[in-house]
Amino acid sequence: MNKNKQSNLLDNNAVLMVISVIGAILIWVMVVYNVDTLIPMTISNVPVSIDSSDSNLTRLDLHPVTEGEFTVDVEVVGPRATVGNIKPEEIVATAKLNNITGPGTYDLPIEIVDSRNRDIEIKTSLPETISMRFDHQVTKVLEVAYEPSGLEISDGYLLDQERLYPREVTVVGPATEMQSVEEAAVVRQFDNKPLSNSVTEELPVVLRSADGETVTSPYFVLDAETIHVTLPVLKKKTVPVTFDFTNIPEGFDVASLVYRISPEEVEIAGPVETLGSFNELHLGYIDMRTLAPDVNLFYRIKYPADFVSVEGIEDANIEFFPDTFDESTLAVESDNIYIRNLPEQYEATIQTQAINNVTVYGPSGEVSGLSNQDLVAEINMANVEVTLGQVTVPVSVILPGHSRCWAYGDHYTARITIREKP
Repeated sequence: MNKNKQSNLLDNNAVLMVISVIGAILIWVMVVYNVDTLIPMTISNVPVSIDSSDSNLTRLDLHPVTEGEFTVDVEVVGPRATVGNIKPEEIVATAKLNNITGPGTYDLPIEIVDSRNRDIEIKTSLPETISMRFDHQVTKVLEVAYEPSGLEISDGYLLDQERLYPREVTVVGPATEMQSVEEAAVVRQFDNKPLSNSVTEELPVVLRSADGETVTSPYFVLDAETIHVTLPVLKKKTVPVTFDFTNIPEGFDVASLVYRISPEEVEIAGPVETLGSFNELHLGYIDMRTLAPDVNLFYRIKYPADFVSVEGIEDANIEFFPDTFDESTLAVESDNIYIRNLPEQYEATIQTQAINNVTVYGPSGEVSGLSNQDLVAEINMANVEVTLGQVTVPVSVILPGHSRCWAYGDHYTARITIREKP
C-alpha cells in the first residue's frame, strides 16, 4: 500500500471510529486485569452451621428443636479477580449460641468467616440472624393399646387376644410438647362385616393426651411408627377328653375298669386350617402297674399352639371308683416263674423260691377267690442284658384267666443263674 492510500484511510472518519473503539476496549481490559480494583459481590446460599454440642447447650441440657437447613446471602468486597471466584462452600457461616439461657426461641447472630483467609472484606449477611427454638429433650416409653371399632365375629368363631409387635413404643421429643403425651394406641375401623378369618396388618401409632386428644408434633421421634397387629379369629369345636393305658397285662380287659373323666369333653377354638384334624384332647398315659383303685389323677391340660379353651378349662382329672374294687396280697411260687426269650447259647436256672407280697386288685367277688396259683411271673430276657452268673432281674406279674384283675407295682424281681450251654 502506498502513502497516498494510507493517507486516504486515515482521513476516513468511519475507520477512525472503529480504531478508537478497539483501543478503548484494550485499555479497559488492561485496567481490569492489571489494576487492583475493589468491587462488592454477593455470595448466595451459604449454609449456616449450628454446633449442637456447644458447651452452653450441654450445660443447660438443651437440644435444637427447629428442623431444616439455614442459608444466608453474604456480601463481600475485594479485588474483582478474587471475589469473582468465591464459592458458597468456601464461606463459613456459624450461628452463635452465646445468648441462650434456657428453653425458648432465639434470634441467633451469624458469624461469617472466609475459610481460605483471602484479602476480602465481609460486609454483611442476609438475614443477619436465624430463629431457632431450643428445649429439653424428654423420652417416654408407652404401652400400645389396640382400639378396634365395628368389629364383629361370625357365629361358631372366637376372637383370641390380639397380638401387637412391638407392644410398646419409645417417644422422644421437646419437653413442651411431650408433657401432653400420655398414651399410645393403634386404631382400626372395621366395616361391621363378621370376621371368620384372622387379620394381620400394620397400623400407625397415634399419640394422645390423658383426656384422649390426639397429640402431634413434627419434632416427635418414635422408635416404631407402625405396629404389627394380628387378630386371631379361631373356629370353635367340641372334642372328647381321652387317655390311654400302658403296660396292660396280657389278657386284661381294660373295659372292666370303672372310672370317670372330668370334664368328659371340652370346647376348644383353633386356627381353621388345623382344627379339622384335631379330634380329641389326649391327657396322657396311665401305667397299669401303678394303678390303684382309689387313685384320683390330676392333669394340667396342654392345648396345642394357637389353640385355646372356650370355657377356660385348664385342669382335668380321672377318678377310679374304689367301691367296685378289692385288694389281696398273694405270692408267685417258683413253679409259676417263667423265663422267655433267653438266647439259645445260654441256659438259666431260677433261684427264687417265691415272689412275695404281690398286691392284686380286681372286682371284689373275683379277688376274694384268688390264690397263689393264679399268679404267673414272666422274666423277659429280651429286655435284660445277659450277664453270666447269678443276677437279679425284673419280672412282670400277670393273672391268666382273670381279665379284670391286675398286679399293682413294677418293683417285683427274681434271682436267676445264667450259664453258657456246654
